[in-house]
Amino acid sequence: MKNLKSSIKDILDSSNCNYGFALKDLTTGEIIELNGKERFNSASIIKLFYLYEALHQVDKEVLSLDDVFLLENKEKVGGAGVLNMLHDNLELTLEDLLTLMISISDNTATNMLFDILGKDNINISMNNIDIKDTLVARKLMRVIPGVYNYTSANDTSKILEELFSSNTLAKNSCTLALDILKLQKHNESLSRNLIECSNCGKLIGHLNTCPSCGAYIGDISPKMATFPHKTGEITGIVHDAGILNIDDKNYIVVLLTSDHKDNHKAKEIMGDIGLLIYNHLKNGDIYA
Repeated sequence: MKNLKSSIKDILDSSNCNYGFALKDLTTGEIIELNGKERFNSASIIKLFYLYEALHQVDKEVLSLDDVFLLENKEKVGGAGVLNMLHDNLELTLEDLLTLMISISDNTATNMLFDILGKDNINISMNNIDIKDTLVARKLMRVIPGVYNYTSANDTSKILEELFSSNTLAKNSCTLALDILKLQKHNESLSRNLIECSNCGKLIGHLNTCPSCGAYIGDISPKMATFPHKTGEITGIVHDAGILNIDDKNYIVVLLTSDHKDNHKAKEIMGDIGLLIYNHLKNGDIYA
């Protein structure tokens, strides 16, 4: 059987997309990397870096999770989210904004946080934790020709590890970060096939009956495998990054892709890769 790295590379090469991939076993430190330093338009993956900076400022008592901010019409933008449909002067706490930004990828919440946190503060914090191939350059949905936010698979892996490990954030901030990431509603990419039977815990995918215990999904509530994560998507670009939990072990998984002709097909390919990774890690060896 091919090792995991070769199998993933074969799938991505055959898709004719540009890609960056990183996987890290947080127990052993083992790493798989493919084009890990290559920079990509970050799309909504940049929101992970906003999340880190917000919690960093909470830890320093610059901000509080209970601080209240007013929704203003000038901040409303299109794309993902719901705030652009709601009334002006709606009161939102910092924690509300972080939850909306991550769980449904709300762009208006993100742009409010751009002002609250400060672009320079985010970039300085990234530099301080040795993140070199990521830049917050502008607000979302505010096009400036030639100016865009970017990141790499390695940097995205690094920020996820910081959000998980309590290396530079307080433990309760890391717990909150993971709790928010677990609320992710966009599960069409790496996690699209990672649906488990809530009766026996085995992977059921999109089947109507569990192949392991025979339970009918109409009688149970299938659940996603534990994968606190964040997706990102714009035309031709599909990203997904998170922390996959299997048998009490945690693995950072990051896949950034661009140059797609069909985003829907790209998500299907990423779903196949997510399932491949899940099955390999279930065997207990990322090189198996």
